[in-house]
Amino acid sequence: MLRSILTRSGIHGMGRLAAARLRAFHKIRTPDSIQMATAIIGKASFFLTNDIRLPSLPNLKTLVLNDLKLESREKEL
Repeated sequence: MLRSILTRSGIHGMGRLAAARLRAFHKIRTPDSIQMATAIIGKASFFLTNDIRLPSLPNLKTLVLNDLKLESREKEL
């Protein structure tokens, strides 16, 4: 049986405050700020997205899926 590497998490008081701060200081849209705040609180190693506009944060590295695909293809060549 495979063990899941994903974790489900809800957003509560601390998460709401963290999301609001991300929106205010980094100009991140509400849905993205909620997801990123949840990742930070959950101590995620990285945030995987296809949105090139999302910044990496001091405590959360943002990985863009298309960039990873390009890196993989370059290594194959």
